[in-house]
Amino acid sequence: MPMLLALPDAVNFEVSSIKTLLVLRYYLAGITIIYFLRSDVKRVFPWVSVILVVWSIDAFIQMYTGADVFGYALYEGRVNSMFGLYTDGLKLGWGIVIFFPVSLIWFVHRFSWPVTLLLSCMILYALVLSGTRSAWVVAIVEMILLYAYLLWTKKVRWISMVAVSVLLVGVAVAGIQSSDRLMARVDRVASVYDQQDYQTINVALSSRLTIWGTAIRMIEDNWLNGVGVRGFRHAYASYAEEGDRFSVPLPKGQVGSRAAHAHQLVLEVMAETGLIGLLGLIAIFVQVIRVWWASSSQARWWSLPFATAIVSLLFPFNSVLSFYSSWFAQQFWLLIALFFSALAIDQELDNAEN
Repeated sequence: MPMLLALPDAVNFEVSSIKTLLVLRYYLAGITIIYFLRSDVKRVFPWVSVILVVWSIDAFIQMYTGADVFGYALYEGRVNSMFGLYTDGLKLGWGIVIFFPVSLIWFVHRFSWPVTLLLSCMILYALVLSGTRSAWVVAIVEMILLYAYLLWTKKVRWISMVAVSVLLVGVAVAGIQSSDRLMARVDRVASVYDQQDYQTINVALSSRLTIWGTAIRMIEDNWLNGVGVRGFRHAYASYAEEGDRFSVPLPKGQVGSRAAHAHQLVLEVMAETGLIGLLGLIAIFVQVIRVWWASSSQARWWSLPFATAIVSLLFPFNSVLSFYSSWFAQQFWLLIALFFSALAIDQELDNAEN
């Protein structure tokens, strides 16, 4: 609905209308997934886990040989595994972090603690090697939420959780120190502690402050329903300050600016769909929490990884992929469909009792 309401004021009606129309495929695909998995969503867990393990092994091969099993080479020290070349997007980190909770819950359910820790550390190490700092933030939020649930349900003890945390931090540090490029990225962030001026922070955030400032001006001028879905790049130059390098036109044959999206969830949603879109985003967050909380303990457990991933991706203080892009939207709405499929376990239990 927010996407539809943004159409009347869209800066590029053709692009926004096509994107809005194509969103219907997520709804139809979601219904199909829920229908076929409503009685057996558990079968998704081992397959997702196998995929993440394969990605991780391929990431190690790429990192330490220079190319993965398909011949894709490293890009500036960053691992992308089977996701292809840099021009295809550095998506390994996001691919891992979106489904990491699914694998973790499956490992806990299926294997002993030593095996669970080994497999989890391997996947986490690959995530670190991807160099995607925003995906690291999502992973941290996911772990905090999972820790909170496990402690609340008394599935683990405090001392065990502390030991696991120390181990995971050690794995992350080892991954960062294994690459000079990753160390340089971390050092840029660490430099903010010594000098808190605009330029230092902007460099540490890969010039995100410049884009965010433009996004805020765009929101102020289009606060109700935004500039239309995927209209950010088309409206960017009109709100950019003089000398903004992102406002430079794209190469011939491409339309818009070099800033394809706001690189921040709340700013992107408000810039493209306004206050209406933000309310819709909040509604998703609240509904996921409400439905999950009202479910049985078994349904909570099996839907936990999907709920955790959804809530972590909606964490507002992070830089993320474009919420309305095809790739990210596919993963997000897949999580939503799998979440509701897992909740259907309650219905199956009722049917079995009757």
